Amino acid sequence: MERSVYFVVSEESKHKVLRILKNASIKSKVITVIRQVPLSFDVNKILSERFDWIIFTSPFGAKLFLKKALEKGAFQYMIDTKFAAVGSETAKAMQRFGLQPDFLPREYTTISLANTIPITQFNKVLTVRAQEGDNELEEVLKQRGAIVTRINVYRQAQRRKKIRGINAGDIVVFGSKNEAKIFVSLLHGVKPTDLYALPLGPRVQEELKKLNFTLLPLPKVYTFEGALRELEATLSGL
Repeated sequence: MERSVYFVVSEESKHKVLRILKNASIKSKVITVIRQVPLSFDVNKILSERFDWIIFTSPFGAKLFLKKALEKGAFQYMIDTKFAAVGSETAKAMQRFGLQPDFLPREYTTISLANTIPITQFNKVLTVRAQEGDNELEEVLKQRGAIVTRINVYRQAQRRKKIRGINAGDIVVFGSKNEAKIFVSLLHGVKPTDLYALPLGPRVQEELKKLNFTLLPLPKVYTFEGALRELEATLSGL
């Protein structure tokens, strides 16, 4: 049976994923379910607190925060600051502003970062987040003795148009829990139990299980490139 493959993404990551898929050996489509909306924040006031660590959890958040810091002359406050990024794409967003992450977790998840980042007691930590993100990252850091400040630099606006044309047996790749939940709320004509889902990370996997998808194994690398490689290698065996 011929299966269609869909990558569920945000507006910010749409063009990157399309580039990844351009030369792929399997045909895939991209479905956009959210767009990022910047929020107002005073970057100089925030950074004047002089943090030991700044943690970026998404490429869009890193780009938005660092662009404003550059425009407002706030880089002076980060001379002695260390930086952490959840994944390689977030690290690349930082590198465009001349910054290298001092820490990148082995698993590209916020909980992995929270548990393994080499902070010490009373370190001042700033987390740069989406408004919809849960508080687990901050709670774990506090339990480890850090003094944590969270700044929400954007929110996620949900697509409203129904998602049609997906058939039983199709494969859907998800990069976040929120995108998976939105996808299900907009899905028309087929149930999650009739679809294969490939999660980018264990937290996304947990959410997809709750949503009753038929789960595919986690890719070795929790990125869209990693998902594509797994599908190219195993699709014929499904």
